[in-house]
Amino acid sequence: MNYSISNFNTLIICLPKESKEILYENNIIISTSTSKSPVFNYPSFCKVLSINRVRNMIEKILKNQQTISSQNFNNNTHIVVQEICKMFMNQIHSLNRLDFFQYNKTPIFYSEVIDCLKNLSDLHFNSSISSKFLYHLSQICHNIQSFTITFNGIISSKLVNLISVQRNLKYFGITLCYRYDLTDDDLTNIILLIPNTLIKLDFDGKYKYFPLSFISNLRNLQELQLSFGYNECFKDFEKLQYVIYHNCKF
Repeated sequence: MNYSISNFNTLIICLPKESKEILYENNIIISTSTSKSPVFNYPSFCKVLSINRVRNMIEKILKNQQTISSQNFNNNTHIVVQEICKMFMNQIHSLNRLDFFQYNKTPIFYSEVIDCLKNLSDLHFNSSISSKFLYHLSQICHNIQSFTITFNGIISSKLVNLISVQRNLKYFGITLCYRYDLTDDDLTNIILLIPNTLIKLDFDGKYKYFPLSFISNLRNLQELQLSFGYNECFKDFEKLQYVIYHNCKF
């Protein structure tokens, strides 16, 4: 998807009547170059969707067109993002990649329109997103091949369930935030669910030491990238080199 202002103006024109009425009721007026509906149903062609980039683009459009208080601005931004996301979920036939990171308000994904995610293969998100959304994903998404997770809050049991149902995971990316307040056990519960189908692992521990013994269980691993802020965080790795060399397919 091309995240340009002109394309988002087109998406706003594509909004269904009900969504346009919601914008009107909230005094959200967005000027576009034309009021005519496009010839093509552009949202239905989307294969890659970044919720945060959608929000960033809507913020730019509203800043250029409206002078309102910061509180109303944030609320209006959320309303427009909400309606665009609903349109995508209703009209996309099959989404390949979803980038979904938490901000002030999270768009609601209704269970009746989430079927477009059933063939999702690439998911980028953080651990604080809605448990309800994670639950819906775990019910329909069993063939995700690439996970990228930023841990920045309490780990939901629904996140654990989502990882546990994956059948063909190839890439797993983990980033711990600087303000990391989870216990080793919290993260271990996630790590132990990584299936043996994994080929590549990226682990960015920032300045947090975490035992690396789990790596020796990933017998099909071919590529490993570790990143820590202190050399001491690698103290387990030297002991693991022999085991990894013999057990993993590097």
